[in-house]
Formats: sequence, C-alpha cells, structure tokens
Amino acid sequence: MKCINCGNKFKTKGVKRCPSLASRVCIKCAIGGVGSHFCDLNCPDLKFPAPSTYPLSTSVIGLPVAGEMKGTTEEFLPRAFHLISCDVSKLEITHESFGVLGVKTKFVLKGNQELIKQIYSGEHWKLLHIEDAVKEYGAKVRFILAPTFIVFPHQWLRIIPESVDLKIANQRALVLTNDTAELVGLPDCYTPLTKQPKPNGEWYSYFMGKATVFYTPFVFNQPYEISFNVEVMNPFLELGFLFPYRFVDINGLSIKSNSIFGIGQKTSRLIAPLKMDCFPPRQEYEWETKLSPQPHRPWIVPAGPFRNQPLVGNFKAQKEIDRGGDMFEFDDYSVVQTMFLSLRPKNKEFVSSVEVTNNPLPVRIYEQMQKLPRYRDFLISYDLINFSPNPLELEITSEIKGYTDKAINTITLPALGSGKPSRDIINQTPRLKRGVLSKITNASTATLYYKIIDKSTRKILDQGTKDIKFLPKDMIIWEMKDLKSSTYYDLSKMLGAWITSNDASGLFDRIRGKAKEYHPQKILVGEQGNSNLADKTLQVKALYDYLNDKSGISYVNQPFSYDFNVGGQRVLEPERVIRAKTGNCIDLTVLLASLMEGLGLNPLILLMPDHAFLGWGNKYKTSEMGFLETTVLGRINNQTGKKYTFEEASQIAEKTFKEKFLYIGSEDYLPLHSVIYSTNRDCKIVDLSEVRSEGIFRI
Repeated sequence: MKCINCGNKFKTKGVKRCPSLASRVCIKCAIGGVGSHFCDLNCPDLKFPAPSTYPLSTSVIGLPVAGEMKGTTEEFLPRAFHLISCDVSKLEITHESFGVLGVKTKFVLKGNQELIKQIYSGEHWKLLHIEDAVKEYGAKVRFILAPTFIVFPHQWLRIIPESVDLKIANQRALVLTNDTAELVGLPDCYTPLTKQPKPNGEWYSYFMGKATVFYTPFVFNQPYEISFNVEVMNPFLELGFLFPYRFVDINGLSIKSNSIFGIGQKTSRLIAPLKMDCFPPRQEYEWETKLSPQPHRPWIVPAGPFRNQPLVGNFKAQKEIDRGGDMFEFDDYSVVQTMFLSLRPKNKEFVSSVEVTNNPLPVRIYEQMQKLPRYRDFLISYDLINFSPNPLELEITSEIKGYTDKAINTITLPALGSGKPSRDIINQTPRLKRGVLSKITNASTATLYYKIIDKSTRKILDQGTKDIKFLPKDMIIWEMKDLKSSTYYDLSKMLGAWITSNDASGLFDRIRGKAKEYHPQKILVGEQGNSNLADKTLQVKALYDYLNDKSGISYVNQPFSYDFNVGGQRVLEPERVIRAKTGNCIDLTVLLASLMEGLGLNPLILLMPDHAFLGWGNKYKTSEMGFLETTVLGRINNQTGKKYTFEEASQIAEKTFKEKFLYIGSEDYLPLHSVIYSTNRDCKIVDLSEVRSEGIFRI
C-alpha cells in the first residue's frame, strides 16, 4: 500500500495498527498527526500492557574504605514512545584530543500532545531511576523528565557527566544522566510482570550492554540540542546511539577531528534489539529474589564507568561513513553504532594531556581523599604518549605555589613499537607545606604550576597553570561524588583527621591528669587486655565529670557553612574548643574522642544527618556499648536544677541510638559495609580504630 500523505509504500499485513486509522495512511504519518485518527495511550483500539508496579533494582555495593558504589541497573522506556517519531538532523562526533571525544546531536520529537500528560500513565515503576537521579542531583523538578536519549559506549569510554549540556528551542534546560544501566527495555517490550505470565505471541524487546541514559524534559515539535564529552582510554572508539521512538530518521551522521590525531576506518552499522521469550538470567534472578521474603545471596555487578559490557543486539547492516553511510531510517528501535580508530599524528613524537580538578579542596583531608579506592578525581593527572622510535625519559613536576612542596615524578616511556606500552597516566598530589594548614582559615584561591621536561635535553615539553580553590582547614565534606568514576564516597571517616591524642601546648595531658581525680581509683589506664565495658565507662565518666565541673565548656549551635557552593560543616579543632569553652555537637564529640584516644580508649563517633554523639565498646552489640550525649555538657537540667550528670547524658544518647541506628526488630547495629538494598544510609558509626588502620590521621 502507498501512503496518500508521504507517498511511501507501507506494510499492512503482520503489522499492529489502530483499526480507526485510515487504511491509506501509514503509521508514521499518523503519528505525526496526519490522517483521520491520532492515537494516544487512551485510544480504545490500542492494547498496551499496563501493570502498575515492578521492582526495578537499585543496588548499592559498599566498599571497605569509606566508599560506596552502585551496581548495574535496568531501564524500561515508557510505552508512550511507541507512538512518537523522531527526526535527527545532526549526529556529530568530534575527536577533540587523544583522551576526549565531543558529541553533538539535534532532534525533534513528534506525536499527539496528549502523550506528554500520559507518558507514565499506569507505569510509575518506570520512574524510579529518574526519581533517584533527581534526588541525587538535589533539584526540585516541576515538569516531566523522560529518558529521551541513550548512548552505548565501548568498554574504555565513558560519558563525562559534568560536560552534558541540553538546549530545547535554544533555551538551556535540565538534563540528568544515569550510567549504571545494562539492560534497556524498549517501548514495545512486553512488561515483566510479578504475577501474570507473558501472553503467547508477545516478546521481551531489549538491548543489553553498558548504557548511559539521558533524562530530559519531554516536549514535542521543539528542537533538542544535546552536547557532551566522552573520556577515552583506548584508540579503538565505538559508540552506539539509541533514539528510542517508533520511527526514526537520521540525517547528517559525521565523524571528524579537531585534534592533532587522525581518524581511520570510519564505519557505522545498525543493531536491532533482541526479541526474546525471557530476560537475561541475572536479571530474572535479581527480580525473583528481591520479591522473595527469604534471604538470598545478591547477584550484583558493579557499575564501573569503564566496565566491559559491550552492546548486544542483532546485527543488521554496516556502512562506510565516507561513502554515504550517514543517513538512516528505521522503525524497529535500532541502535546506530559508530566505530573508528584514533591515528597517531604525523611528525609528532610526544603528546601530553593534562587535567586538573575543578572541585574545591577541603585542605585538611585532600591528600587522604585521593587514596580512596576507585578515586579518579585527582588534583592533577597527566596522560602521556611517546610516538617516537626511542624511549623517552620524563621529569614531571607540580606544586601549588606557597602552599605545597613540589611533587616530582621521573618516568620512562618505552618507544612506540617496542612491545611495551608507550602510554602512561601519572597522578600527582603535592603535599602541603609544614605549617600551611593553620593559615587557611577561610576559602581561598591559589595557583597550581606544572611542567613536563625531557630529562636528556632539559627541553620543556609542556607547562601551564590552573587556579585551585581551597576550603577552610576546619571544613569537612560529609559525602562526595567522584565525577570521573561515578562512585559515591562517604567521607565521614575523614573525621579522624580532626581527632588527635595530643596537642602542642599540652592542654589534653593536663585535662587527663586532672580528670583522673574523678575516677574511683584515681587512675586512667586506658583499654587493657582484660578491660570490660564498665572499666571503659568509668574512665569516660571521669573525663566528662571533670569537663562538666571545671572546664566551663558548654554547647552552642553553629550552623552549616557553604563555600564555593559546596555543602559541608565546619568542625573545630579540639584545642580550640577548650580555649573558646564552646562547641556544637560534632565539636564536643571530637574533643571527647581526642581525650579518649590519648588514654588508649577507642571512641566511636555516632553520626546522624543533623547530630553527632559519642560511643565506645562493641559497635555490633548494643548491650556492650556505652553512649554519651555531648551537647548537655555544662548545661542545666531543668527538671533537677543541676547540671546534667554523666548517667543522664548516657541515657539520652542510648535512647537516640536505639531509635535511630537500629533496624526495626533488631537489638544490634547492622554494619553498612555489606551489600545493601536500602537507601536509608543516614546514620553511621565512625570507628576510630578503623579510621587509623586506613591511614587517616590529623596532619
């Protein structure tokens, strides 16, 4: 049959089409609003599966050293996309440097305006990942976000989230990304149900492979312009692009270079989705066990940004881009996959790419942060390549003028073709100069200098400067996302950088010496081999009773502080608390923890989103723990008319612990370093012995 609108032939047999549609109008034109009928999700003649719920997995994998990483997830696209067409006028890939690709695309969506209101009708479960992304971003979104664009990067490629930019009708708009997806259920996919079996003749339609999903506002007849950068760790470059709509026309696919590197073997091909009677075994297992009330061993795969999960689908056709392979038209949700090589520059024997962090540095802990597992947002990173036939010996230096010592690395890059890697990546963290930390009392800016020298000729191969932002010495950042690895780091253990057993002026020793008089035996011996909870508690009580009776220290609330738009909290050094005779909950807790550590007692810092208090003993057994509410130090109890006693402060803290830290029905604390599904990770225990074993000390 030939369409009376567009003139193209279209199939009528074996194709699902609305019976109300004019017989001589193709589905593509009908979606664009041409013809006697214009379907939406409420069209009575369309039959879409519409279950109300299904548990998408949002797994989290804990790391042993203050880190937290997401597991892979699945993404199901809304069925409304099956009634939308997409015209792509630009799909441009630019080789910006050896380690960076730039991507730009421009497209317009067409469909019934009612679909914008109906997009997630009966499918709220598909919104879970979007809600997570919005919460993670910290924004209040008052309009519909949808997964309008998806990229499948090769193993050694990743989308750089901070580079993503979206314009709709030439106006900048919000765009969020999710790089944890490894299964993409398409709009025509029969939905996986929890109770009802899949009807005969239906299929599960999906792609498998590492994917980055772009969540954007959902509008019709307005041009979308999305641009972003791709970090590259491999000369073989492969990107797949999915415009997840019923009909897609792509014009103007191009691959070019703006760098000294050439591009070779440019090809593109179409990959059709898998249409199967079942989902992958791992996915089925996760869903089944998540619904089951019985304990099970999770089958979780880490969602590392460079993970090796290639795109899996059905190969259709391959084209050479330089020979007209730049236009595509399809109606089966195919992915356009591009493949090309990065070629070495002619007459260029050495290439360097230098990257410096844009994140403000919390100076007290910045050196320790860069030792976290999977951490990649280093202060400065060098990507070095030797294209010459001879080995190259390099001297690499960097320093923050006036603040750090000079960091120096000497490396040898093997010759190209020697059988050894001629490329290396070097990260540097110049150490703070002695005494500098005490001077950084406010947010400030400094200059980082770096230089790369050929040691044999002393020729400068590369050099430059970059502004660095310092946060005050007493500011801690409680949580941070490493932009390069998509790993979330719980930085609460970094609190150990404020706790110290001794101070330069001997204040702590004098306090401990006087506090022993408040102990029944007039001694403070720390934690001996046979110490029990009562022994430890008596020593903590002696410290509290002395401070409560003689120090004049009392609680005062000090609000959170923000600098360079980074949220954090200022934590006073314990000796400053003693001199000022005041502090908030975290300040007073750090002071008591410092005094305990000097005795050989191991403190536990109990953290909540808006509060902190002290503990000691076995953190996994409530009956073997002691607790202390530090904010009542020096305060009058209105009921007794006297200062809060140690026993009263302990009762308050123990009640808080049982209410906030224990799971319902549990008498003991459940550690968060195990694999968890819960998103309630607000209450944490910082064990100072663990902190010290991980190399976190006060400098």
